[in-house]
Amino acid sequence: MKKRIILLFVAFLIAFGFNACINNPTENPVEKRIKQSFKVHDDNVNNVDLRKQNISIREVANFYYNTAGLLDSLNVFSDSTPGATLLKSIKFNYLADRVRARIFFAPNDRNVGDFFFNSSKQVTKIVDTSGLDLFGIFFSYTSNKITNIRITVLGTSTNITNFVYDGNNNLQQYILPDSNNVLYKIAFTYDLNKPISSDLDIRFASAGIQFLYAGGVNVISLIGLNTGVGNMNRITDRVETKVIGGEEGNVYQYEYSTNNIDEIVSRKITINDTVDVFYDYRY
Repeated sequence: MKKRIILLFVAFLIAFGFNACINNPTENPVEKRIKQSFKVHDDNVNNVDLRKQNISIREVANFYYNTAGLLDSLNVFSDSTPGATLLKSIKFNYLADRVRARIFFAPNDRNVGDFFFNSSKQVTKIVDTSGLDLFGIFFSYTSNKITNIRITVLGTSTNITNFVYDGNNNLQQYILPDSNNVLYKIAFTYDLNKPISSDLDIRFASAGIQFLYAGGVNVISLIGLNTGVGNMNRITDRVETKVIGGEEGNVYQYEYSTNNIDEIVSRKITINDTVDVFYDYRY
């Protein structure tokens, strides 16, 4: 029963993380913010080997900003063709102590979530405010660094702990339980010669944690909030290892392409040397 609840929660987080807006306002041109992201799948989906068939799915996320330069809404479509299906959408409203997210994901599910923040614009909690009490995500900080993330769903709690940072405020590691409460150490390596913007800092984007991102972009950053000090450099590798026994789990490798002013315009993520996901960014 507990495993089913956790799996349900992970499915909800995935939907929450890639949601965006049905009725799009006219896009306000905001300089140097990401306007569009194309996610290109080159992997196995629904037991169909797309790689062997030379087929890719080009999922598109569109970002719309208000006059203050903050994210007004976003949407995610199944592909980039005129007849594409709307998969997810979210509309943001900015209040004194929170940012409210009105969520839709196909075919007809809707929800409301609030991002609460403190005086430093640090997210303190993300909670369901639809009245269903589906989830809560609670952040703790010390010296502007995350020390704990507590996730609750339907009365069940999980803690992400043991956050370690390097001298550049890059997150080096943390401990994450999986759906069976097996503890994994998540460890990162970085290219210390290459900086990264907060909008593209995806330190928590993985098969296990996906609720903070859309189209490979950091939504918390786009709405003007943060989760304490963020990574200064580009992640090159992420390795998951069992705390007990040392067995290696998922391994992620990251490659980047930049334009002539060193802005990241694409990112390739290779998972376990077999699954490739590409993000192309438009500013």
